[in-house]
Amino acid sequence: MITNRDGGAYAGAVQVVFTDGSPASVAELDEALQRALDGGEPLLPLDPRHPQVESLREAMAPDEPAEPDTAVIIPTSGSTGEAKGVLLSASALLASARATHARLGGPGRWLLATPANYVGGLQVLTRARLAGVEPVTLDIADGFDPDAFTAATRQLRDAPGPYADGPYYTALVPTQLARLLAAGPEAVEAAAAYDAIVLGGARVDDELARRAEDAGVR
Repeated sequence: MITNRDGGAYAGAVQVVFTDGSPASVAELDEALQRALDGGEPLLPLDPRHPQVESLREAMAPDEPAEPDTAVIIPTSGSTGEAKGVLLSASALLASARATHARLGGPGRWLLATPANYVGGLQVLTRARLAGVEPVTLDIADGFDPDAFTAATRQLRDAPGPYADGPYYTALVPTQLARLLAAGPEAVEAAAAYDAIVLGGARVDDELARRAEDAGVR
């Protein structure tokens, strides 16, 4: 048995949530994440489109109790190529979210534009909840589309509620940023509308950084 923060016991089974990048699946994942951050069942997010999703799920042993204080399990191949589960605590996820807000200049609105089954996407959801706002989810079930990003950015800025005047944030991988910069003036304007874009997943080469700076993208 594992006990939650209120002292209540639950069976220890890890909640598996499949997310394909669609807003509906991300919303389900977001709810499960909030429960996990509040001391509920640990969360194992998986992409059903992954070619080895069933063997990956089996390797994570979601029917077995997770170690105490585990909020999220992120599968990774590691250096050996064998599937491993990285155990993340709620305190670690929340501390990271607070540190990111502190580095960026304070909490604000967030657009989720990367897969939510990885740490980068999960942390966008965590930061949004920490800021007390609903994240806007870009539908990436069929891949990243600059026009859809532009529309989602308008939705983020036009929605009523906290931080209506910003700051506005999103997180991207360098390939997404490069596609936005090459997609035309509307996509570039959308990217430049953010007070900050958190980049991760790969190295940002000097040329891309220069192009972004020249376009007014922070």
